[in-house]
Amino acid sequence: MTNKELKAGRYIGGLERLLLLIFMALQIYSAIPIIIALKTLARFKDLENNRAFAEYYLIGNFLSMIFGVLIGIVFNYVLLL
Repeated sequence: MTNKELKAGRYIGGLERLLLLIFMALQIYSAIPIIIALKTLARFKDLENNRAFAEYYLIGNFLSMIFGVLIGIVFNYVLLL
């Protein structure tokens, strides 16, 4: 991966977590799979042709989603205080 691709990935991850937080704050949980579907569609050819990239992508995606969900849970908890 080039430096430019890594920077783009960081922006995409940040936007993904922001969308996840918004969906969780608004309690629109059914929209969360849309994030996963869009990311998967965008990387489908890379995932299909490169096993190492697919593993890297899945680990990063899972970690990002877990982090986003945890932030969403904390955010919702703080709103309920």
